[in-house]
Amino acid sequence: MSQEEQEVKATEPEEPLEAEATTATNDGGDDKYVEEPPTAVLICLGGGIHFEHSGEKDVMSVKILNKDELPSSLETARKEILKNYPDTMLEAVHVIVTNSSIPVIFDAKVVSTFVFAMKEDAEITFHVLRNGNDKPPVEPADIDEIRYALCGEDGLDLEVEAIAGDGDWTITAKRNEWDVKEDEETS
Repeated sequence: MSQEEQEVKATEPEEPLEAEATTATNDGGDDKYVEEPPTAVLICLGGGIHFEHSGEKDVMSVKILNKDELPSSLETARKEILKNYPDTMLEAVHVIVTNSSIPVIFDAKVVSTFVFAMKEDAEITFHVLRNGNDKPPVEPADIDEIRYALCGEDGLDLEVEAIAGDGDWTITAKRNEWDVKEDEETS
């Protein structure tokens, strides 16, 4: 087994992870976590990417390993956000996905689930990673489905698309003012 294969294997969890949405903040003491209303969401779509909640204040983490889990996981996250809406609104949404997972797991609901609760000028950013260092870099066509979802969602303006030096890609959309005010008037 090559060193790269060993590194990838080391990052994969030994047991399958269940879809979950967790919100926690570190209260500064004894590794205890206290629930806080989320102001940011971090979503991991697909396998092969593993992260643990950082303990950062007001961050909701959502892990979704397959498309079957997508509706229930997004609904769980939406309900958590609705508990404190409109008093607490989202400032950022980050989605991490590999380019090979997009056709397998991505759905526009990942975008539409959170837009209603985003503050004016809040951003939703997709971090599209390639599958290992020996794989080709992420290409613009790899993210077409994400781009279409962001452009097709009322209330979002596509802001930035960028490729990183390591071949990964980010695409960001910003919540526009007009739709935020309209959402507040209809709530």
